[in-house]
Amino acid sequence: MQSTILILITELDPGGAERLVLDLARSLDRTQFLPLVCALDGRGALAEQIQQQGIDVLDLGATSCFQLGVVWALRRILKERDVKLVHAHLFHAGVIGRLAAQPLKIPVVYTCHIVDRRPVWWHFLLDRLTARWCHVITCVSDAARKFHQQKSGLSPLLYQLIYNGIDLERFSVSRQEARAALGICSADESCVIGAMGRFDRQKGFDIYLKALAIVTQENPQVKFYLAGYGNAEAELRALARALAVPVIFAGYQSDPQNFWPALDIAVIPSRWEGFGLVVVEAMQSGCAVIASNVDSIPEIIQNGVSGALVPPENPQALAHAIQRLIDNPQRCHALAESGKDRAKCFSLQKMVREYEQLYLQVLGDIT
Repeated sequence: MQSTILILITELDPGGAERLVLDLARSLDRTQFLPLVCALDGRGALAEQIQQQGIDVLDLGATSCFQLGVVWALRRILKERDVKLVHAHLFHAGVIGRLAAQPLKIPVVYTCHIVDRRPVWWHFLLDRLTARWCHVITCVSDAARKFHQQKSGLSPLLYQLIYNGIDLERFSVSRQEARAALGICSADESCVIGAMGRFDRQKGFDIYLKALAIVTQENPQVKFYLAGYGNAEAELRALARALAVPVIFAGYQSDPQNFWPALDIAVIPSRWEGFGLVVVEAMQSGCAVIASNVDSIPEIIQNGVSGALVPPENPQALAHAIQRLIDNPQRCHALAESGKDRAKCFSLQKMVREYEQLYLQVLGDIT
């Protein structure tokens, strides 16, 4: 008999947590679980992709994250759909999910995705106040667990670590196919360096551009790319022009598996990172990865073995690491090969299996 699992998230615009919801919902064992996705604001681009998997997507129609009226709308859905468990992602959905489910005695699993450097102390206060209505808090990295526990003051017994995972089989596009998609001819064997993500301060792409300004002086033959979208795009383009960096803005990539294989070196210059799906994606795609030594990233990359870690906020150190790999193609290849082996530790199948086991445990505890 199937148990209906309502997977609740704040919005469905492209992002790491949102993509996890898509992958988790489509991969659950349908003989045991019936996934139902619900968003406070369900107008995002991923809604259609989820529906294409035959999964219902419900939009609570919130125009603000502080619209508490959606609690009653969600409570009605929980009753009408006979939901057995709520799995909430991100802070606002986590609080709304607890408030809606508590009177109905429906258990809530909350997943913490972020290590947040913004001044949002009240997030952790509300997490603490509503923790009694949360069965377990899963964290996508040990860094996220430690950060959330420290800020919220909750018992360590409430937490469980479940690493994010990617569908390893999706990342099988060849180097030639990926380069052709970027307009690089098959005869061109130039070193290609790139980065991808949301254009905002967290992702550190201003640091990437400043590092490229140093690297490009000695390597005019190297090709540089930056893919993504976000509010800071105009600012990043202006910085690239000011630095005279010949970087190609490749736009939003709806299928990252078609971008990463084109690169020899992938750069992830994040200022903070709850997990960093892009790190695993780039490793699985055969890139040598250079990333900031922050938060969860050292849990993924073994420095000097499966990638290279550099201090955050340091364009000079990043430029030096990039230059070392440009100068030593054998070293670049070795890091890429080891990184691909390491990526297998973060598979979607492993992540889904651990969530399924948790669901069964939670449902067993309340029967």
